[in-house]
Amino acid sequence: MKLLKFTLMNLMVGAMSLSAISQTHMLNPSNTPYAHMGESVAQFGGYSLFGAYEDGILLDQYGNKTLPGAVYLFNSNGVLERSYMLTADSLRYANVGRSVSLNSNFIAATVTGTIITQGPRPCVYIAGKTNGVWNNNYSYSITDPDVVINTELQVALDGYGTLAIGSPLSTVNGVQTGAVFIYEFVGNQWVKKQVLVPSNAIANSRFGKSIAFHNNYLIVGAPQSEGGRVYTFSKNGTWSQLNVFPSGTTYADARLGERVDVSDNTAVVSAPNHNGTGSVFFLDLQNNQWTVSSQISNLKATSVAIENVKAVVGVDNGQYSVNGIAAQFYLKDWNGWVLKKTRTSTESGDNFAFDVDIEGSKVLVSRKYADKNGIVNVGAGVSYDYWSTIYSSTREAGDFEEAVEVNNLYPNPTTLSEVTFNSTEEIVEVDAYSQNGSSSKLSFSGNKIDVRSLPPGLYTLQIRTANGVESRKLSVL
Repeated sequence: MKLLKFTLMNLMVGAMSLSAISQTHMLNPSNTPYAHMGESVAQFGGYSLFGAYEDGILLDQYGNKTLPGAVYLFNSNGVLERSYMLTADSLRYANVGRSVSLNSNFIAATVTGTIITQGPRPCVYIAGKTNGVWNNNYSYSITDPDVVINTELQVALDGYGTLAIGSPLSTVNGVQTGAVFIYEFVGNQWVKKQVLVPSNAIANSRFGKSIAFHNNYLIVGAPQSEGGRVYTFSKNGTWSQLNVFPSGTTYADARLGERVDVSDNTAVVSAPNHNGTGSVFFLDLQNNQWTVSSQISNLKATSVAIENVKAVVGVDNGQYSVNGIAAQFYLKDWNGWVLKKTRTSTESGDNFAFDVDIEGSKVLVSRKYADKNGIVNVGAGVSYDYWSTIYSSTREAGDFEEAVEVNNLYPNPTTLSEVTFNSTEEIVEVDAYSQNGSSSKLSFSGNKIDVRSLPPGLYTLQIRTANGVESRKLSVL
């Protein structure tokens, strides 16, 4: 524990010296409207991968695009490295790229279009490397009759040679529970090794709707399993179920497990319907069981990503300016998971943070409805440096701007009866506005604001001082 605190403190002190927010913009190289680059994103080893499932260069007899889909790989400088597109007429409407993943040797993308013009259709396309260089075309494909091709299909690669396909509509032993299909790269081909289903399989649970690897852990979401469950599998020669969360009473109608990610002994799980307003659960693995270390309420997550003590959540609560989409940066310290920064886009309707990923200090955020030179919804992405983002108090020029600063209102999120407004200005009045628009006046003493009357949720505090009104977001847990 002392070593952990020392490491965190060194990281924090080093990061605090950064003054600008490092960011790299990546724009879809095609000119296809409604291509939606950023429907899915992934990163590994400095590379950024984007799926554009409605991109296309094929035309039907009427001159309309036929949505084969595309996958784009950018290098660490944000420069396009490879474009992967289908050209075979039999693969029109393939919708490749709703889910993408990569490791040091492979790129994988799902095929989710269900219209088949000739024979069986691959469910996953894979590109590899030759002599350490990325191939220009897909090198492999997986065709599995047990995988149900549909829009919810998921793919994940571990850091070695294992690939998981989440097929939430698959039928196992006569029951449509969903399944995860495990493939390994053997020799020069992908070989099916296992089919994973939960120990308490429930019909229509959508097991496999979300999947994520980390070392010898595989986490799988089943968001329609009695309110939602998350299953963890570990590998000891073969994959076997380690645990299930929640292990007892489920969260009714929460859709827990809609999005998941795992890192070391921590995980993050979305529950977009929890209590009607959504929640995000941060989990710790103790004695092979997940326990809730933090729960962020009133938060509808479109995406989640976690690595060690860093996490990013894509949020669609409608409470932010411009378009209601934001990326929230969280840091785990000795007080638990704490919201450190919120980033939003100034381009209305670009679906900012629909998907996110984190690797090292880099956070990849999608903008799948971003426009380009008058062409609508081509899609784009931006890569942030995590540490400079959360510790910078300056804005960086470009297409993005800071959401309301919260660094002088603490603790935030809070479980305490009061919060501190760190300002030299004297407080005159404080009003709290909930997400449904209701308001209440809060009492204060000096720079301490009494929040005992606020139920758990996300609020906007309008703090009136002698020099004007300042707005601050506050999360009450």
